[in-house]
Amino acid sequence: MNSRVYLILLYTIILMSSCSKGSNNTVDLNGSELTDNSQKPEKCNQEDVSTGNTYEIIIVNGSKFIVGGSILIKMKHDIYSFGQAKEVSLYRNDDEVENYGNWLNFPSNERSFVIPDVYPSICYNIRITKEGSSVSDSDDDVYISELFEIID
Repeated sequence: MNSRVYLILLYTIILMSSCSKGSNNTVDLNGSELTDNSQKPEKCNQEDVSTGNTYEIIIVNGSKFIVGGSILIKMKHDIYSFGQAKEVSLYRNDDEVENYGNWLNFPSNERSFVIPDVYPSICYNIRITKEGSSVSDSDDDVYISELFEIID
């Protein structure tokens, strides 16, 4: 057998052997290998949208939070004071996971909330409901924050 053919055959056998011995690992969108024990990249599925447009909801202190840490929310407007929120809740995608309470004041348009012990995810958001002009829920404004991450 020709030495060149032998080397190609040997290389092919070694390559096939290493592929068959390989793990079931996959690669995430950044090209990093995910081991069998690691979490697959999470795909957020938030479909709800804000209905309020008077204020801008801003997460003041970052986009990644640890359980037990604080998140500071600002309801920004150049003229108006936000006052009270009818309801403030933590959501993962479109599912409520924590209700922080009702009729909460936002002194200086800001309020801090503690991150509860929840499943680590990049798909969390804060939702703040502001009472509309009537007592009906149909005219309430809902403000939804940008997505943020909670880690252990």
